[in-house]
Amino acid sequence: MKKQLLVSAMGLALTVSALAQGTTGQTSVSTSSIGNTWNALKESPLSLSIAIESDTTRNEETKKIDGVTQVNAAYLGYKFSPNDSMTLENDYNFVKQQNTDASYSYDRINLGYSRKNILTEADHGVAMKATVDVRYRPQGSVRVATNSYGQARVSANFSKNIGPVSLSMTNYYARPQRINTADTKTTSTWEHYLVQTYNITDTLGLSLAQDIVMRNNPGNEGELKTADLYLDLGKSLTPDFSIGAFVSGSPVASKDRWVTTPDWEKSENLTYAAYLSLTVF
Repeated sequence: MKKQLLVSAMGLALTVSALAQGTTGQTSVSTSSIGNTWNALKESPLSLSIAIESDTTRNEETKKIDGVTQVNAAYLGYKFSPNDSMTLENDYNFVKQQNTDASYSYDRINLGYSRKNILTEADHGVAMKATVDVRYRPQGSVRVATNSYGQARVSANFSKNIGPVSLSMTNYYARPQRINTADTKTTSTWEHYLVQTYNITDTLGLSLAQDIVMRNNPGNEGELKTADLYLDLGKSLTPDFSIGAFVSGSPVASKDRWVTTPDWEKSENLTYAAYLSLTVF
């Protein structure tokens, strides 16, 4: 469904471009009307963007790539002020592996409020943005498996630019909205996401990212400690359309302790992915 939305949005952009070449008076009026509407949307407080990411999956026994997981996300935003905004996110996932039927899932609905420029580089040496969001899991089976309707999350992002280098750190805390409040095995999550980007050109960047996740609960069961590494190359083709690819591995994937994963850096243990993002308006 989101693929169709992406194609429709790109088709609309191409249609507007084609109409702009019309020579008749009627076409000029239509082109002007469409152009005015499009410009009004782009200048309005509303925004719409789409992101698609495809990751490889591997057979647990052979370690060979055997399929793909695709996440399709649509973001509808509203800006209250230059610094305050809300975003509604909908994720729809697709999974296809060898010898299995393709599966589709409506993964999550996320509503978030963000405030940026709490700190600024000009005044404080570092920029800060904070977000509060609520997530709902539409699938009943997932709610049962996780003992939660979703989660509430707060996060703070800090960023700084040093010449061609951009640094970013986002700290998250997520607490589940438990179905059975007496279940002590339901985990809360701390996550720290760090990114270092070297901007090769104004439109091309090479990034190294570290994603550290800790899930804990009062029952000390089903807990998790992971650390993932990402090497990413991203390219902006236009101000509204970007593509990229990355490779990732998991140096740490354990439960109660920080334990290094053997041979995590070998090719058969890595994930390869490609992505694109489009700002519709």
